Amino acid sequence: MEKLLLTHLMIGPLILILAIVYKSFPELADFLSSKKAKHEGKEIWREANRYSAKAMIFAAIITIVFQTISLLTMQDRISVTASTLFLVATLLSILPLTEIHLRKKFWYKGRKSH
Repeated sequence: MEKLLLTHLMIGPLILILAIVYKSFPELADFLSSKKAKHEGKEIWREANRYSAKAMIFAAIITIVFQTISLLTMQDRISVTASTLFLVATLLSILPLTEIHLRKKFWYKGRKSH
């Protein structure tokens, strides 16, 4: 039970900590993905990192809320599984949402907008 609770508590808060670090140190993303940054253009790449970091923070916060509710209403193992699946679904949604955001910000009718 204690080990399961520790696992449960690591799901949302761990992602929240990583997202805050990612948002606080954007140069870390530049360092880790320098080839991609050069290929896409630094302005677009930095905007994608900024937007996705904010989205990760939001995903982590709503996962923590979901975890709290599931801990109170579900059996322990089901709660951990449900919370993990919820987090994975929210994190997977960040990729298309970031792409949509970039298209809206940088492209309008096939032309780059400023």
